[in-house]
Amino acid sequence: MNKNQHGGNAEALADALGLPECPAIALDFSVNLNPLGPAPAIRRILWQSEGIAARYPDEYAADACRALAAAHGLLPEQVVVGNGSTEVFGWILQALRPAQVGVVEPCYAGYREVCDANGIPMTRVMTLSAEAQFRLAETPELPDGVELLFVGSPNNPTGVTVSCDVLLALATQNPHCTVVVDASFADFLSDPMTVSPPGDPLLENMIVVKSLTKCFCIPGLRLGMAWGGASLMDRIRQVRLPWSVNGLAQELALRLYADDAYLEQTRSQVPSLRASFATALSSLPGVTVFPSEANFLLVRLPREWPAARLCKALLKQGILIRSCANYEGLGEDYCRLAVRPLHEQQQLLTALSELLGGEHDTTTPGPTKRPAIMVVGTTSDAGKSIIAVGLCRLLARQGVRVAPFKAQNMALNSYVTREGGEMGRAQVTQAHAAGVTPHTDMNPVLLKPLGESGSQVIVNGQPIGNLKARAFYAAKAEMRRAAHEAYDRLAVQYEMIVLEGAGSPAEINLMEEDFVNMSMAAYAGARTVLVADIDRGGVFATIFGTLALIPPRYRALITGVIINKFRGDVSLLESGIRDIEAMTGVPVLGVLPYCRDLGIEEEDSLGLERPRGTGGTALDVAVIRLPRISNYTDFQSMEGDRGINIRYVERVVELGTPDLIILPGTKNTRADLQWLHDEGITDALHKANAAGTPLIGICGGYQMLGTSVADGEGAEGVAGTTAGIGLLAVTTRLTDQKELAQVQGVTEEHLPFCPVGTPFHGYEIHAGESVATGVGSCPFTVTQRRHANVREPAGDMSEDGTVFGCYVHGLFDSHVLRSHLWRWLCQRKGIQEDQVSVVEASQVAAFDRLADSMDQHLDLGPLFNGLIAPLGN
Repeated sequence: MNKNQHGGNAEALADALGLPECPAIALDFSVNLNPLGPAPAIRRILWQSEGIAARYPDEYAADACRALAAAHGLLPEQVVVGNGSTEVFGWILQALRPAQVGVVEPCYAGYREVCDANGIPMTRVMTLSAEAQFRLAETPELPDGVELLFVGSPNNPTGVTVSCDVLLALATQNPHCTVVVDASFADFLSDPMTVSPPGDPLLENMIVVKSLTKCFCIPGLRLGMAWGGASLMDRIRQVRLPWSVNGLAQELALRLYADDAYLEQTRSQVPSLRASFATALSSLPGVTVFPSEANFLLVRLPREWPAARLCKALLKQGILIRSCANYEGLGEDYCRLAVRPLHEQQQLLTALSELLGGEHDTTTPGPTKRPAIMVVGTTSDAGKSIIAVGLCRLLARQGVRVAPFKAQNMALNSYVTREGGEMGRAQVTQAHAAGVTPHTDMNPVLLKPLGESGSQVIVNGQPIGNLKARAFYAAKAEMRRAAHEAYDRLAVQYEMIVLEGAGSPAEINLMEEDFVNMSMAAYAGARTVLVADIDRGGVFATIFGTLALIPPRYRALITGVIINKFRGDVSLLESGIRDIEAMTGVPVLGVLPYCRDLGIEEEDSLGLERPRGTGGTALDVAVIRLPRISNYTDFQSMEGDRGINIRYVERVVELGTPDLIILPGTKNTRADLQWLHDEGITDALHKANAAGTPLIGICGGYQMLGTSVADGEGAEGVAGTTAGIGLLAVTTRLTDQKELAQVQGVTEEHLPFCPVGTPFHGYEIHAGESVATGVGSCPFTVTQRRHANVREPAGDMSEDGTVFGCYVHGLFDSHVLRSHLWRWLCQRKGIQEDQVSVVEASQVAAFDRLADSMDQHLDLGPLFNGLIAPLGN
């Protein structure tokens, strides 16, 4: 192998190992960079890169010197800045021209390279032993002629620091020798300045050199610095050439140490990642892991697995590690492994356990590993939910046991599971597409907005209270933990998980607390697809902007982009697709056409903006679009029926003269009831009913139709009582107690449009109790609640049979009930019944149409290859 081989050069390693070609590298443990990815400041600089690249940088990086000096508590004249630490080492040798350079082995191979390049001999001062865990605990005696000594702290490749006492002793006991402390990895320490002895003025025979590319993960830009006594630094400045530090690196130097959050996160997370990695590696047979304080670990290998053999075996799997064969004092028994994120560690550990034997510790923090795909979107309503439905269906058709998952949903559209838990309906639809039973683990956190009073927070299917925005953010750690635990439970039960994000994954003001989008993808190790809605316009700008704002460590998870909802000739997009792929490095997996009348539930009420119904005009149904409308899917089945026109109205002038008016559910009954009064809709409903128009109220709509709604406990916000619409003799009292149940039952003889005993099923989600106060009749009887047989009256009806309401959601999913309702309305209107008909829409058929369209128009290979057998195209 090449004696000067560094990490990160896969081509050279493959050639040295005799491989005919270099495999694609999926994991790189050979270079020691921050596992958190580049510092956030790099993105801001790159956005300005065109302007910076078009002008000359400062010849000697004066502003960068001042900024870095201030960050280290130094004076500008005590600092020089160069194009990486290797260039600074060269300057030091050129300026001081030592007769001989000494090193403590094992050490960074670059010391020999820079000595050879400058024609200066290098000698070993001492060799640290594995028995002493490679710790330099005492001052070595320097041979005659050694006028400069390189000391790594933390040392590369051991990760061990040298105490300030030893460094001070080296400098003071050898005044003829300049001690060069290589502190390239010092920023990973809790106190980086411990690498140099305190003193003012600085020691005249000590120089500290630091690479800024390691901690800040910017090796492509190259940036290094040195500090020492002013006279030493003056000598180094004399040998510099101008413009060695490029403009981007200079601009970045001004900002690196201003990002306290990034440094704190680094110094908090790297030790934790290192500890878990070391523990797992130590469990492998024949492996010894040495203590380290840096972002890498030195590992001694089993005798039967020398470094060259292990490097070759792993490289064939696309995994790069650093052999220590070219480190004096180590050799083929050793390798160095960078500390990487948990999901990368798990992949390496799995590969190592297969090669070396034994099993690595599967209790390493993180999710149970299952293949996973995450769907995120450039905006809300980009089509994430529908794409997730299609993916679930495609996978299920391949025989994969797949489950959907969304860590947190904000929606008023919810569903009650068999166990009596509440979850978002989008994941219910995805579960049906996957052919599995919905469970609250698929949507562990559900937020139901309450308006100014905040949101009702539902965790694992049960309400835990109403929280305003600030209180919710304070509780985010608990929500995150609940989401991760739910995901882990699903991952045990299913072969694959399809995750859905929320809103945009690039909300930079929320990214730190966001546990729904890219951080969840990272937790699951999910291949991620970005969905962009072209129907809204600006699709390429939203793709570019979203990818630009996602931090690099998360952007690496994005496998491709889907352009959704396209109408027209796809060839018109080809040049734009080529450009966006070139600019972002992320492939476009395809363009999905706008799917009309798909018949799959929308995630939220944004979908109500689009026209509804079949366009028929035989019967006109007006649904009052309340400001806080919930469970509007109660009427989705009606939209597919022939001859039915469904309109969502929110103003009196829009009401017209419909054949039926429906008051839907709401998340805040009293607030929406007051809105009806204020907008004049209450009066309009009275007039319509007096003219013979029937009214139906579901859940909150049922409560509003009564004479009053009282909230003595402030369950919905401010306590008080609001007068009802007054079309049903019912009073409602709201409470904090929530009824969540699936129910079955039959119709009663008083219901005018349906024969007695007609079965129905649905679910109840309500907080409150409604009590009849007049002579109205009960239209339904519940015969089963959850799993118990009961006999309970349900709902109420006016004396003339034109107004009725109940708490049961999903009532009109029954094609039998809908058929009777349409027939009754036709008779009342005096039109032929054959002008309308119930369409028994098949959810399965809708799922398959969507899956077929995705299979036809998208290249899903990058998402599925290696996870499951190849799909369709």
